[in-house]
Amino acid sequence: MLNEIIARDCRVVIQGITGAYARSQTARMLAYGTPVVAGVTPGRGGEQLHGVPIFNTVQAAVQATGANVSILYVPAPGVLEAAWEAMDAGIRLLVIPSEGVPVHDAMKLRALARQRDC
Repeated sequence: MLNEIIARDCRVVIQGITGAYARSQTARMLAYGTPVVAGVTPGRGGEQLHGVPIFNTVQAAVQATGANVSILYVPAPGVLEAAWEAMDAGIRLLVIPSEGVPVHDAMKLRALARQRDC
């Protein structure tokens, strides 16, 4: 099932794209052929990384690029807010590789994802 979801017209936005780990992962994804169409880092809108445009908000990235998948490379305390922002922007597939997400935040995130059919 996951392959079917990923195989569909995916357009990936990377939240936290300017962080050190996200920079290297973005370069690897692009080399592998992942359709990374946007990055988001508040305050860095208008810049580019590896040829990928950076936006201040997920909403702006979605409107400009049609992104429909988000990968969140944000610090654990910011995961819930970042995921909420992505869902508010209409993204339904989120990949969250962050370690150490507070348990209560993970529980809230799971409930929100179910409520929003993500």
